[in-house]
Amino acid sequence: MNLVLLPGNSLSNKEWIEKISDILDCFFVKKKILYYKHWGSRENIIDIDYELNKLQKIDKNFDDYVIFAKSAGILLTMKGVFEKKINPQKCVFVGTPVSWARKHGFDADSWIREFHVPSLFIQHNKDPYFSSDELSKFLAKGDLSKFTIVLLKGSDHDYPEFDEIHSLVREFVVK
Repeated sequence: MNLVLLPGNSLSNKEWIEKISDILDCFFVKKKILYYKHWGSRENIIDIDYELNKLQKIDKNFDDYVIFAKSAGILLTMKGVFEKKINPQKCVFVGTPVSWARKHGFDADSWIREFHVPSLFIQHNKDPYFSSDELSKFLAKGDLSKFTIVLLKGSDHDYPEFDEIHSLVREFVVK
């Protein structure tokens, strides 16, 4: 199995996703981190269509892959599945930012209704971009039989729980 890693919107997520890549290395044959174009420009928000085009190219070159995404990377994945442009086997989502998505005009509410990929959602109970309670209600719009939710104590959107994430991914992907 292969791994595609999609970071959050901010350049500050680059180091975080690279650390995640390192700690998950033992579970996957090949890995690919998608680095966003807007990180090198003056734009503040991900160009989701541009990045989806890049992700589609990775999809064509990777068989049997898992997407590990944080924040904006989750939105990118949901849109790609919704538009039938990508086909991951499983997804691990950390810090689902639905309130941020709505604020920036991303249609996460429609995307979740068609989202069918078995997915592990890891969320801080008081994440400022979407609490764990809000996430549970949001996921009820989709196929709950495909989703596993793990709630972590926290009130930020940083997710420094690397050991716990490692164990959760092992349990979800390797089983």
